[in-house]
Amino acid sequence: MPHHPTLHRSAKNLLTELLDEPALDRWVRELPAPTWKALIRHIGLEDSSELLALSTPEQLVELVDETLWDNQDADQFDVERFATLLESLHDAGVRTLSDKVAGLPEEFLTMALSRLISVWPADYLRRMAESDESGVLDKRLEGDNYEEFDEYAVLSPSGLAWDAIVALLSIWSDAQPELMERLLHRLSQANVNSIDEPDELVSVLDEMAEFEDDARGEREERRAASGYISASDALAFLRMPPPSRPRETDAISSAYFRRLRPPKATSPEENHRLHEVLRRFVPLDPGITRRQLTTGTGLLKGALEELARASPESHARALEELAFLTNVLVAASARKRSPDAPPDVAEAIRSVVTAVEAGALQEIGLPPEIATEKLRASLE
Repeated sequence: MPHHPTLHRSAKNLLTELLDEPALDRWVRELPAPTWKALIRHIGLEDSSELLALSTPEQLVELVDETLWDNQDADQFDVERFATLLESLHDAGVRTLSDKVAGLPEEFLTMALSRLISVWPADYLRRMAESDESGVLDKRLEGDNYEEFDEYAVLSPSGLAWDAIVALLSIWSDAQPELMERLLHRLSQANVNSIDEPDELVSVLDEMAEFEDDARGEREERRAASGYISASDALAFLRMPPPSRPRETDAISSAYFRRLRPPKATSPEENHRLHEVLRRFVPLDPGITRRQLTTGTGLLKGALEELARASPESHARALEELAFLTNVLVAASARKRSPDAPPDVAEAIRSVVTAVEAGALQEIGLPPEIATEKLRASLE
């Protein structure tokens, strides 16, 4: 049985209040990504089975991309957190487990399952066991962490989330046979190829590393579409020399805006009660998402308001560029934070505002009207 830590009182009260809401299923599905992830972080992945059951496929992928990778250590995959996710989904029911996991990207599933289970052709393992005079392999095949699914034998070296994995593969035999066949075949083929010679084992290890490279690459593409930037790209951008001419573009920011997708329309009025509940319990990013910077302070605020009246298109572009700079500062500081600490978005915004105002004005003591106009012109 998975261990469930005791909920902190605040998280328990929030979860109780949310589960009493009759429209919770619709509310959860309409949550913007930053709020959704902050909610699960506050309650805890291991205690969020009811909320995970209500999530959309896109929300679950967002959660996987954000919480199952260690940004402190070159984006290493956290297999124990993945096991916790499987157990939490299993707590919500085998049908929920089946549907939600099947909706995750296949490259990610191949990599993640390879960390939890070892897959072989069942006949192959039985032949190997018969030829093993020590009897060790035969005992392993009779152990608790061994099951057969169709022609495949599945073992769990660690036992992590084993009950959830058995339940998942059992229901997939009927509900997702093609997906299950593709995943188990890839994992099985990698193991079979590793047996005869040492150089074949090296090839298998390289192939397993490719699973993670593919999963990491897909994750970066998804996150980039939502306005994220990697720490390495952020640091590289900050080290660039100043542009030689106005509005000169660079490869990093050009790629960022090329992959950025338009934000989804939201209806905050409909979710007013839910957001009121969340504000009382959950520490959210102060006033912005990672995608949008909707206001400035002081001179920048006035310049943005004037720009919005004069040219809505230029105003929208300026907001996206300011959001990019904010994301750069947040990403560049990620490895300096503790793993559980939220990004200091407010401090990043203050830094961007100060830099933009100083760079545009380049002098002090200007009358406010002149300073605002000069700043507005620099944003066009």
